[in-house]
Amino acid sequence: MHSTTAARWWREPLLHFLLIGALFFAFYSWLASRDSGLDQQRVVVDEAALVSFMQFRAKQFDPPRFAAELVAMAAPQRQALIADYVREEVLYREALKLGMDREDYIIRRRMVQKLEFITRGLSEFEAAPSAEQLEAFYRQRGDDYRQPAELTLTHLFFDRERRSDARADAQAELAAVRAESLDFAAALGRGDHFPFHKNYVDKGRQVIANHFGSAAAADLFDGLAAATLPQNSWFGPLESAYGWHLVLVADYRPARLPSFAEVAERVALDYRRSEEDRLQRAAIDAIIDQYQVEQRYGR
Repeated sequence: MHSTTAARWWREPLLHFLLIGALFFAFYSWLASRDSGLDQQRVVVDEAALVSFMQFRAKQFDPPRFAAELVAMAAPQRQALIADYVREEVLYREALKLGMDREDYIIRRRMVQKLEFITRGLSEFEAAPSAEQLEAFYRQRGDDYRQPAELTLTHLFFDRERRSDARADAQAELAAVRAESLDFAAALGRGDHFPFHKNYVDKGRQVIANHFGSAAAADLFDGLAAATLPQNSWFGPLESAYGWHLVLVADYRPARLPSFAEVAERVALDYRRSEEDRLQRAAIDAIIDQYQVEQRYGR
């Protein structure tokens, strides 16, 4: 009875279908794994791969430009490029085989940076800004283009560490240089050695503050802006972090906002960077919106 039932069960078409299906599945799984293994050992070098490689290496996203550069390359240069690409691709695949991409924060950051780089290239497809857009951008960010005050000076230094009364010595020397009408060049051999420079040409407040101290820089720039300090005439003594100084200001240019025409190229560059930032943020926000974020901390 049991043998008859087993024989009948063995002859069921459904069982035959399932067995044949299982055999086909196993066969195609074996083929797929075999082909996958072959693909892993095969590096395809085509135009798209090389153009992509060139872009990431140059950190610039401009496919038409790099495609044209690839076509124009001399044969030795192209072969060197291919060799570099193959080397990087093979090492990358071997690293994946070893699992080096898993739980590695540096690799994670590199992958994120690559996607940020790609999204940043979206501005390449935007229309060039009009003159009106650039001028509006310039007006909105006027402070970014404001040129700081600058001065040109020479000075005589009196070191408080080497003199018993450096201020009094400076005061006495002031009368002498005024009587001699000492000019910019003639001041070279006078006074003590200063740790930094004797002459300062077209320098801003920060440089003077770094060398003389913030208080001396404020006294100089504020006094010149208010016209309480003279130009082309010796004055002092001015105290710095190191001692006392007699100062001759040959030129002073107050802070000013240049016209749009003077900084048009810089405005155009800044506008493009601003658009890159805006489009990148929009692209990344659109990607983030496709994910459901479950926040379990920090509420």
